Amino acid sequence: SKINIIFVPYKYAMKNIKNITQLAIKDLKSEADLKTDYALAKALNVSQSSIGRYSNGTTSITLEKLQSMANDLNKKLIIKFENK
Repeated sequence: SKINIIFVPYKYAMKNIKNITQLAIKDLKSEADLKTDYALAKALNVSQSSIGRYSNGTTSITLEKLQSMANDLNKKLIIKFENK
């Protein structure tokens, strides 16, 4: 079954898109029970360096790519904004 993989508080969304990328990758690894960037890269059949760039905030991720990753891991992407 599908589950939520990401919760993005308003303060993060307003601060920096790269923070969202970092949180999204962290949450995706957690929900998929993967401990490392390497394990996530292997599960998604992408390079470890790509995941590493997302994890350290060097590269931001598109919503389409994040949705694709979630789909590949049979997860449901949910982005939620809260009041300050």
